[in-house]
Amino acid sequence: MGRDLPQSRECRSQGRGAKIVQDATRIASRSVAEAQGRHALSTQVLEEYKRAPDVTRQRLYLKRWSGVYSHGRQDDHRQPHRQRCAALISRYRG
Repeated sequence: MGRDLPQSRECRSQGRGAKIVQDATRIASRSVAEAQGRHALSTQVLEEYKRAPDVTRQRLYLKRWSGVYSHGRQDDHRQPHRQRCAALISRYRG
């Protein structure tokens, strides 16, 4: 009976080790997929930029600022200004 105890510890250790390897593999796969997605998006933006640099530059600028202004606090005293800016940005987005 005393002999079964170390064996069960070994089995638990192997199970934990297998789970760690499985988790690491899952995380690595997800990281690779996210990187491939970012690369594909960057490639697409680069192609758009080559076709129309001014338009793409303006679109990226407006996209960045629309994200900044869309996260304003509701009780912020600058809210009317943010609303005007958001309206201008949405007008240029088309």
